[in-house]
Amino acid sequence: MSGSERWKIMIENGRLCVEENGRYFEDIDNVGTTREFGIIKVTYESGKAKMYSLKNLCEGLGFGPAVKTRSGFMKIWNSLKANVDNYQLQTSSTDNIDQPENQVNMNISDASTVEDILERSVSSCTEAHINTEDASDSTPVTVEQSILDDYLIGDALKVHIQNLVIPADDRCFRNLDTKHAHCLKQFYENQQMCHTILIGNIVSDVTTDKGNLSKFLQEPGKVAVETLGGNHTRHALQCLFASQTKPISMVTCRLYNKLPDELALQLGYEHNASNTLGKPTSFVDLVKMFRKEATKIVGDTDISCMQSSEVKQWKDIICTILGMDRKAEEFHNKYKIVLKIAKSKDSVWRKFLEFCSAFEMNEIRNTPRGSLKITQLRDFSMLSSDNQIHILEETLQTKDWRVFKREVER
Repeated sequence: MSGSERWKIMIENGRLCVEENGRYFEDIDNVGTTREFGIIKVTYESGKAKMYSLKNLCEGLGFGPAVKTRSGFMKIWNSLKANVDNYQLQTSSTDNIDQPENQVNMNISDASTVEDILERSVSSCTEAHINTEDASDSTPVTVEQSILDDYLIGDALKVHIQNLVIPADDRCFRNLDTKHAHCLKQFYENQQMCHTILIGNIVSDVTTDKGNLSKFLQEPGKVAVETLGGNHTRHALQCLFASQTKPISMVTCRLYNKLPDELALQLGYEHNASNTLGKPTSFVDLVKMFRKEATKIVGDTDISCMQSSEVKQWKDIICTILGMDRKAEEFHNKYKIVLKIAKSKDSVWRKFLEFCSAFEMNEIRNTPRGSLKITQLRDFSMLSSDNQIHILEETLQTKDWRVFKREVER
């Protein structure tokens, strides 16, 4: 059995893969645990499988020295895979945003340099979180707060979007991904404000008196604040600021002053890791939320029998939650399938939830990679309630995705 190689989880061309002993190995199809402590089984697209030891897992994409258990690894892997699947769906039909800024010279060849800097930072400025086989075993290493407090200006200061700048090369953890920034731009086009708290580092000479500083921060062009965490959000919002009549002009920042390069990189790393671990909103999450809001309106009445006034009220509430205009064509085009399924008869809905649970628990064979997606249910949503129940029952009985596809396409 293998397990002695140094290995690392990476993303190449939008696919998760393994880098083994510093070289690209193969794209990953699936990952699982074994009965042997500390050993992970990786199955590749080619069909072959290989065993790897967690002791030899290199840092990257949220993984690192703190991941010492199989459950800790799988927790991060599942979130990462869901994120990648969701990102691929979001970006499959998008073009690049405005031309990428030529601000960062760091590339893959620089990775060892960055890792060296982080290693020095971790050894001198961090506290390790020791893993056990429980829910805390994927907690990342974090910068000791007492050290950061020496540089902290404030936890939630308003900063004008035009005062945000690209981090200097020595303090920038990764290149700008223009496709990801494009997705953020599309999201913020329909929002009135940015709720994300960015991590900023003041690099210009300016007073640190909070009263005067707050005024400067909200005046465009007065202060230069490097965006250590949220650089993609910065880029998206600045693009919108230049093109919209009523753009988002203010963001909230956890603000530091003249951070050393090592601490700046560590904060950038932690921001990226925490966002990588964030679970993206899935189609099932959305349809359940839509259904819940409808239930609040109709009570015990079958949702499929909603009155037109109730449907209007329902859509207004959904649009408020999503930050969208109900009259806009985008809302109807983007969510018509979600609305249809959320408005199913109670009997269909109960069976649909059972189907979603089986899909999520990998109890259905031959399913597509990733989570259940809205595009996979377009034709299903157009069928009659009787046909929908029949298809769901057949699929649950045979536990085969091919049955679902065959019955829907009939």
